[in-house]
Amino acid sequence: MPGKSVQLPYVAFSLVVCMALVGSGATAGVPTLVLHLPFEDGMGSATAADVTGNGHDGTLVNMDVNMDWVGGRAGLALDFDGSNDYVSVPDDAALDFGTGDFSVVIWVYKRSATVGFDNNYGVSKWVSGAINGSNEWCLLVGSGGATGDSANFVVETGNDRYGATSSQDMTLTAWHQSVGVRRAETLSSDVDGVLAGRNSSLPPNLLINNVGRHLRVAVNQPGHSMFYTDGLFDDLQIYDFALEDGGVTVGDVAGGDIAFLYQNPGLTMIVLSDGFES
Repeated sequence: MPGKSVQLPYVAFSLVVCMALVGSGATAGVPTLVLHLPFEDGMGSATAADVTGNGHDGTLVNMDVNMDWVGGRAGLALDFDGSNDYVSVPDDAALDFGTGDFSVVIWVYKRSATVGFDNNYGVSKWVSGAINGSNEWCLLVGSGGATGDSANFVVETGNDRYGATSSQDMTLTAWHQSVGVRRAETLSSDVDGVLAGRNSSLPPNLLINNVGRHLRVAVNQPGHSMFYTDGLFDDLQIYDFALEDGGVTVGDVAGGDIAFLYQNPGLTMIVLSDGFES
């Protein structure tokens, strides 16, 4: 199990969690926190800064920089109107995961139910389910194409799609943490620290599409009359490794990294070393 540092983004110290490590030799390219948009920039800012130092800053689009920074789950959040508001992060190789593991974490406070594809998108490198081969991956906060508010984590490879769908809906006007994890041949969807859905049917070495999609929050297809989400979003984190869920079954408390992040909003998991057995 990798050693980790738990880091509070806005305080100049970190709490190092020491792990017993057995074996030797760390792998090249230590797994990391690739992107972290805590949405703490505040009134007047048209930028949602990536505090990892990796430069994956988001741009507020069609948003009121004096009104849309509001109180969030931890500190501030961004308020999206469900009409034309979104945040856009330019495509980058670090956000294209290929055959590798990765994890996406975000807090959401939905005000409106998912109907069709409205109020459906959370974090998206997607353009249209009607155009096979044009999409990469997407963490949905609704059921997509239906009426329902269950979280979904979806990836596309070639013209094929695989998803892990939550077994229960998110309630409206309440904060929820949604986590999507790809680990080898398995996708999982975790909601509020509980494993909500799992799909272990991915082909070996499934290669997620890399078709140049920008990363967007609260929309998948800007300029369309639909596909926007009405609500608040807070603390987006993307990791290039699979967060631990404690090996539980659907419906159980996830445990591990996922339970920790749910219990400690605003914190992040930073891998210090990897390639060991514990």
